[in-house]
Amino acid sequence: MAAPNDPLRFCANAAHSAWNRLVPVDRPEAFCRACRLNRTTPNLDAPENLLLWQRLEAAKRRLVYGLLRLD
Repeated sequence: MAAPNDPLRFCANAAHSAWNRLVPVDRPEAFCRACRLNRTTPNLDAPENLLLWQRLEAAKRRLVYGLLRLD
């Protein structure tokens, strides 16, 4: 977890408008903690796959946020 004044960057999935979590700049991972849970992603070149995946990621974002709040 980053300290409040540490530099941050967006998770790599932000490029697909699927996620808006931040990752500390000094971390080697391209993806945030939640996106590292993904084992498989669909072919995002297909527009219908991208839309469905964005919906799935939105649901996962709500789930992960709720779980993190519970610690």
